Amino acid sequence: DRALTPSPSAGQTPAPRDEVALPRASIVIPTLNEEHHIGPLLDQLIAHLPGSVSEILVADGGSEDATRRIVQSYLQRDPRIVLIENPGRIQAAGVNAAVRASDPRSEVIIRIDAHAEYSDSFVRTLLSEMTRPERDSVVVRLRTEGVTCFQRAVAMVSNSKVGTGGSAHRMGAGSGYVD
Repeated sequence: DRALTPSPSAGQTPAPRDEVALPRASIVIPTLNEEHHIGPLLDQLIAHLPGSVSEILVADGGSEDATRRIVQSYLQRDPRIVLIENPGRIQAAGVNAAVRASDPRSEVIIRIDAHAEYSDSFVRTLLSEMTRPERDSVVVRLRTEGVTCFQRAVAMVSNSKVGTGGSAHRMGAGSGYVD
């Protein structure tokens, strides 16, 4: 399989294709104690989602803060939001639980991390790229950042060849096909 890594340059996203042509999609957000991030993320997603996104599945791993309460408050605001139980607690288990619960008509699953930052056009750009016949998958360049000294050290390693294994989609600076 080959995937395209969209360019991470701000303001350099391709023009969106006709929304009618975008594939039907489900968004999956694994969470655990994300009370400071989940509300702003949901606000951003709701404001900028293309019509082809049928659901936002928040897979909570048993948050002990206000994360669940915040998500539940959004359930009444937008019927696309669904709270999924993640008894496995870790992100991978949450993603799997949400995918199992997702709408079987969805052609694309988009994973969103609760404490990451995304451009307003992120979802639309991914779906637009998926309409190209040569695309099997679309991945994005990740850049890890930290606040504390320890987090910054972990981020430095995570952004290096040592931390990524030299993976082209993690190390590349621009768009291109990767194995």
